[in-house]
Amino acid sequence: MSVSDSAEADILAVVDAVGRCTSARGESIRALESVRDLVANDEAEIAIDYLVNTANAFRLPLRQDEHERLLLPAGDE
Repeated sequence: MSVSDSAEADILAVVDAVGRCTSARGESIRALESVRDLVANDEAEIAIDYLVNTANAFRLPLRQDEHERLLLPAGDE
């Protein structure tokens, strides 16, 4: 199962957006770097799950459009 480059870019864009929000709050969530590593290692499906779980665990903001953007790659199988 392969995820397209644009899907990987979507995942990284959401990671960047969440990272900016956490930085604005004065926080640094190292788990977001793990999401980037998963994408870099062609583990995008796992990266999506990990990102959503990380957002839930740390109560990070994940807007509806960002959530939908993450779901698109999952449906591109």
